[in-house]
Amino acid sequence: MKTSFLSMVVLLMASAYSSCNTDNGTDTEYPDVTATEVTVTGMLKYRQSSSGASEVVNWPYGPATFKAILGADQVLASATVSADGSFTLVLPATVSGFYLNSLTAQANSQGGNVQATPETIRLLSTIQYKVDYTSNGTPMSFIANLHTLNADMTVAKSYFFNFYDREGTLTGTGNTGNTFDWTFIKGWGFVELYKINSTSDAFVSRSISALPATAFWLN
Repeated sequence: MKTSFLSMVVLLMASAYSSCNTDNGTDTEYPDVTATEVTVTGMLKYRQSSSGASEVVNWPYGPATFKAILGADQVLASATVSADGSFTLVLPATVSGFYLNSLTAQANSQGGNVQATPETIRLLSTIQYKVDYTSNGTPMSFIANLHTLNADMTVAKSYFFNFYDREGTLTGTGNTGNTFDWTFIKGWGFVELYKINSTSDAFVSRSISALPATAFWLN
């Protein structure tokens, strides 16, 4: 359920990512963008199977490391996870232009009347969140996602962070019924994703401070 629910996010990330001319890994076409750093307070929990059913439990593996990753292995930000699963991650004020991609390309991939305004907006939307921990002396890791859950432990809503190089909007309805209602400023923004029906999702911008207390980072 988790994988299918996030499939559209993965599609957007894949369609948006483009290669740039580089010199020693530095983008030569688009400059770095500086806005304001953002502090994210999070809680890590763990999804496991019990008697054939899925359940979410308090973080069981003690201290860990939570990383925001760009590309294959570029660490954007890192935080220490406490034994209870809590952590504080600081998303930096400056993001490399190498990782910023066209929001208009994302809009075009949706079809319909989805439109980015202005058309020149670029954003970072390809962040993965990796948890490194130890289980019985063995180093382990997984990619975490931020969700609220239904009573049956299926995903109710998902959340993800974007970084924009200027203020603007992304609005409209795509060919498959996905709807977009984003309004954002330069710097870090926050998007809520939830299902409209079996084939369509809604993507809505939210204030980072509006993250619900019931949202957790899960494997």
